[in-house]
Amino acid sequence: MYAGEYGFSMNIYSLGCLPGETDDHTRRFALLIRHLRRALGTQGNLFVHYNPTFMKAQTPYEFFSNARPAEIRRKYALLRSALADCNVDFVSVIEDPMVYYQPVLALGDYNAGRVLEHLYRKPHVAESDWLKAFHELGFDDSRYFSPKDPLQTLPWEHIACTDHQRLKRRAGALARSVSENDILLYTEHSQVVPGE
Repeated sequence: MYAGEYGFSMNIYSLGCLPGETDDHTRRFALLIRHLRRALGTQGNLFVHYNPTFMKAQTPYEFFSNARPAEIRRKYALLRSALADCNVDFVSVIEDPMVYYQPVLALGDYNAGRVLEHLYRKPHVAESDWLKAFHELGFDDSRYFSPKDPLQTLPWEHIACTDHQRLKRRAGALARSVSENDILLYTEHSQVVPGE
């Protein structure tokens, strides 16, 4: 209300396709944005920055799955349709090829390096080029978009900048707080230390 009273615009920065996120969460987020738009009034712009969550190596989220581009685009369309009659300006990278290649780079391995080598001479690389490169090289891209088994050794575990066992315990704690469908069951594999 204060922003509206003094003519300020608002920026909301948000991430979609978090572990355990459902369509109901997206609809409730749309409702929150609608309330903010109402409180802001007609004076300022309301910018909603909405981008996908990218699970990164060397974090507890490295075991969770990244959303495939089709899924994050579906969630984005759901959010936009829920706010179609609301005066909101959307800012997003969701239509950019990075929605596909960011998970590949964030969880890179030898195959990702081979795909980069295959593509690096192209001046403009579309999402379809990434998919074609994986196909032409005979590589499966599902590892970048699937949950990881906490017993498996991940490609970057030889890097000694963090305690990988602690990350596995923290990932187990996170898994219990979100949908069990998004990450492999830790109950058989992990000993979780309370508070980590």
